[in-house]
Amino acid sequence: MTNPLSEIKSRIRGYSGFAFRMHLPRDFIAYMLFTRVDHIVGFDSKVDYDKHILLIDCDSETLDNVVSECVRIRDMYDLGEMFIVGDSKPNSFRIWCFKILTFRELLRIISEFKYSDLYFIRFTAKRGKAILRVSSKRGRDVQQIVKIVEGKTHPIPTRFSKISYETPDGHVYKFYEPEEIG
Repeated sequence: MTNPLSEIKSRIRGYSGFAFRMHLPRDFIAYMLFTRVDHIVGFDSKVDYDKHILLIDCDSETLDNVVSECVRIRDMYDLGEMFIVGDSKPNSFRIWCFKILTFRELLRIISEFKYSDLYFIRFTAKRGKAILRVSSKRGRDVQQIVKIVEGKTHPIPTRFSKISYETPDGHVYKFYEPEEIG
């Protein structure tokens, strides 16, 4: 009689830290992952039916390049004032602009923004709204405005949806139901 535990161990094909991958019979693979998770709070872009504010997440670019791109996009789409926020991670910024846009315009703008995070674009298209975090990730400082790109001032919408989610290693894992504010 074979030991079931040794049979399972023999099927394990990969092991990385606390991640296991096991091939099962008939075209199935089982994964198990243990990792630390950040609990994040953010806001989404949707302020009313097909009305959004501009939110952009950009990584791996200098502040000067992000500001130059904000000016280009602002002038191209007549966007107005843009707030660039950052935390202690170098070259990681989030951009807020309160001009009301349709979802199609929002998606076009973040797709044309040279330094938009590709996961951010993909998840925005998939969800039908953009989401930016406002809380801090573990080990980082509180986000602060690092630069304001001047332009026409738009009022801050009175209605937002607060989103809570979990993110291991920077990738979105689980979303909770939005909580409307305002």
